[in-house]
Amino acid sequence: MAKSILIIEDDTNWQDTLGRLLKDKGYEVQLSAAYSDALGKILKTGAWFVEFDIGICIVDLRLGNVTEEPNYDGMGLLAVCRLRNIPTVVVSGYLTQSITSQVQNEFGVKAVFDKSNFADRAQYFLDVVKKELALQGKKAVKGDSRIGDVDAIKFSSKQQILIGNTIDHYKKAMSHINELQDERVRIRRRVDPNDEALWLHQIKELDEKSETFINKIKNAKTQEEIEDLHRELTEEFLKWLNGQ
Repeated sequence: MAKSILIIEDDTNWQDTLGRLLKDKGYEVQLSAAYSDALGKILKTGAWFVEFDIGICIVDLRLGNVTEEPNYDGMGLLAVCRLRNIPTVVVSGYLTQSITSQVQNEFGVKAVFDKSNFADRAQYFLDVVKKELALQGKKAVKGDSRIGDVDAIKFSSKQQILIGNTIDHYKKAMSHINELQDERVRIRRRVDPNDEALWLHQIKELDEKSETFINKIKNAKTQEEIEDLHRELTEEFLKWLNGQ
């Protein structure tokens, strides 16, 4: 599957500018105008749980919403992308030297572009995107070879069912985490840094737990191992959900 580029931008003119620039080079482009929509797409991207495979995110730092003045919600999306190992590029009209340093040092942003002089740096923007997608493509080839090895083992139907159950548990747990965060934001009427840190920690913990189970299932060799994993999956995920 070819890697998509997710443009997170609430200004329709900039959506069109960036979208056309990338589409003219043959890239598949997805658009998100709001924080919640972008977050949903990012969280659904992964090696084993994919709707479309994001190769890189182009992020505007200030995204308007219905409850507050335009803010720096893009920062939160950069943090989630870093957790998911999705490379990011910032294109913003609200940059300062300190913000530029922060997004590069804290979130590992690959490049930062000011909208005021973007036209002069458009080719460099394309070069950065091309380089990062090429790196993602190399990783995908390695991943495909591992998947091929797994297919060669011809998993039993119970292994396939158990993988599906793990994904179902993941979806339910992720929904629960996001509902808790949404409730905290509604109560405070703002995004609190401590709440966001807790939320990101819970997402990371869930990702690690889910991928651990997937790997255990893929490495199982006997019926007994599958049955033990089924019990462990049910007990551990229910315990995790109730404990949150």
